[in-house]
Amino acid sequence: RGTSDTAMLSSNVREIKSFSTNALGELRQIISDLRPPILDDMGLAAALKWYVQGFEGRRGIAGTFVLEGAPLRLPSEFETVLFRIAQESLTNVAKHAEASAVTVLLRFTPGTVSLLVEDDGRGFDANTRGLGGWGLLGMQERASLLGGQCRVDSTAGEGTRVWTTVPLPAELLEMNYDTSKPVVG
Repeated sequence: RGTSDTAMLSSNVREIKSFSTNALGELRQIISDLRPPILDDMGLAAALKWYVQGFEGRRGIAGTFVLEGAPLRLPSEFETVLFRIAQESLTNVAKHAEASAVTVLLRFTPGTVSLLVEDDGRGFDANTRGLGGWGLLGMQERASLLGGQCRVDSTAGEGTRVWTTVPLPAELLEMNYDTSKPVVG
């Protein structure tokens, strides 16, 4: 009897160890998704490109990242807010849109930085549905904290566009931009 108890105990320990390892991996992924190291190391444009590529692999929805203008390193809170808005928008695409493709556009212009997330999904009637869940409200609140705005445009059968525009911080306003050459990722 002692041998079978030992074997059963060993099996349980292996199962617990496997579960713990998987849970730790998932926790690391969640933490990384909240503020991935690439955001600090390479900036918003690189982080969005990386996230869109990963989204395509995880969700099977074709993703395109487009960068317009000369990318600037923004203050950390600006990069975090715009990254989180893109994440929430892409989460909504995956959950609700039934889309086959999504485009994430990051545009730097004199005085502003804009983020557009546009899908080819089923859309919704914004007049009858309102803004729906907390995610959309959260995106609008994040943008307004930076003096910007986030607008959701959608029509049933025609996809959804989440357009966020934020004024650049004063210390970056004197920089020169070349917005004539979009970079597609």
